[in-house]
Amino acid sequence: MPFGDECPPGDDAISLVPADAYLYVHIGLDPDTEQVERALDVAETLPLIATGGSRLLAQQLGVPAPDDFLRLSRSWRGDEAAFAFLPGAEGRPRPLTLLAMSDGDRARRSMAEILEQGKPRKRTYRGVEIDAYRDSDVADLDGFLAVGSPDSVRAAIDLERGAERTRSLSDDDASEDVRGELPDDRLADAYVSADGIDRLLAGRSGLASQLDTFTNFGASRGIAAAAVAEEEGIEIELESALDPERAEAHPSFFSAFPDFTPSLADEFPGGALAYLGIANPSETVQLLLEQAAAVAPGIVDAFDRLNRDLRRDGGVDLEQGVLPLLRGEAAASAAPGGLIPFLSFVFTDVDEGEAREAIARLQGPLIEALGPERTGQAAGFDEERVDDVTVRSVRLSPAFNLAYAIFDGKLVVSTDPMGVRRAIEGGDGLDEQDDYQAIASDAPDSVSALLFLNLEGLVRLAEPRGLAQIEPYVIFRSDIAKLRALGLSVESDEDSLSTRLFVEIEKAEKERGD
Repeated sequence: MPFGDECPPGDDAISLVPADAYLYVHIGLDPDTEQVERALDVAETLPLIATGGSRLLAQQLGVPAPDDFLRLSRSWRGDEAAFAFLPGAEGRPRPLTLLAMSDGDRARRSMAEILEQGKPRKRTYRGVEIDAYRDSDVADLDGFLAVGSPDSVRAAIDLERGAERTRSLSDDDASEDVRGELPDDRLADAYVSADGIDRLLAGRSGLASQLDTFTNFGASRGIAAAAVAEEEGIEIELESALDPERAEAHPSFFSAFPDFTPSLADEFPGGALAYLGIANPSETVQLLLEQAAAVAPGIVDAFDRLNRDLRRDGGVDLEQGVLPLLRGEAAASAAPGGLIPFLSFVFTDVDEGEAREAIARLQGPLIEALGPERTGQAAGFDEERVDDVTVRSVRLSPAFNLAYAIFDGKLVVSTDPMGVRRAIEGGDGLDEQDDYQAIASDAPDSVSALLFLNLEGLVRLAEPRGLAQIEPYVIFRSDIAKLRALGLSVESDEDSLSTRLFVEIEKAEKERGD
């Protein structure tokens, strides 16, 4: 949707932010809106995570902690708050905070308490009175309290006064293009410009490095994100507008994943702990290896060595003989069973005759690679019939009984014959589970990848295996226990990269009527 004068309701602060801003973050604070009401319910359900996470973010941005601000601003704050980084001397980011207010005098007195920098000096700029503190300036701009470096506050005043050769972020085409993809009904949103990506994100480790996977810093013209409070949890939507020419030279990780419509959740048991769906593994692996050749050649070398060994020992060529068989949809799942969860894989649209021949040739090299000297147990072979389908298995260790079956144009492989039997016989599937439906129901019809995690089940599995002794987990344990599931879907094409992350949260007691 277009921005400028038609910004999403409740975002007036953007008109006071210059168009060259590196970063812009906006949060709605109107308690009468559905988004804020739902967000307060989430904060009540997850008080430790909400407080700790918001304090960590505030520390990164160099602004007061949200809970401190909400406490000190109760008597004067308005319906929105915004934060920006603007270009400063030598390109260094300079902060600007914009707080909607209902009482200007109270707001300025409260800000003196928040800043803790003593009594301010008074000065004026373009007829606007400024409270100048040691590290920050404060000014009242048409219902907003502007707080930041002297240069950034003056830039906001220039926009508010309509100074010549000034342009706000609300009139910026690049911002409009990517922010226009965000849902209108949202609690908060953020935007990072192309220059902001270079200054604030590119080349950094940690969270920034992970963000690069889902946005492609090297090709992005701008990144936007939105937080949406839903009845069943919190959704994060991430949009990156790509330059097609730069994207071709700097492909994103997900450019290797072709689009498809997920349809294999019914092949796995309802109690599955995790599910990953992709399409055309043959093409995806080849493209990922091409990407790895430039940034991680060791991965390509390892694949080539494995392929050479298999050709020598079993006459099997992974690249030319096995991967070409896997051109349909594919899915992997982890499910509880025995000592450890078992893994299952389903591949569709396979040539049954070619698949049987290729797997038969793989058995020998695989058994040799996992011989008794490594597993402590000689390989044991088994074969059974399940609904007229032959299931073959080879037990390589007490916890690793590799089984497979080929039927109805599908190849099913599992580390436990139970996984293959389940795919053949059917039954209550993952697709029928409420948690999976909550994750997948709003996912796009066509995606590049779909991930589901049963957080409740994973925590239950991990607690007796050492998770309960990890200090951060112990601190947040009561909140983590209310996280039910996580879903991630990605859409990738030549000019955009879109990610949807949804965390399903157990509702508060009062909402469930308990």
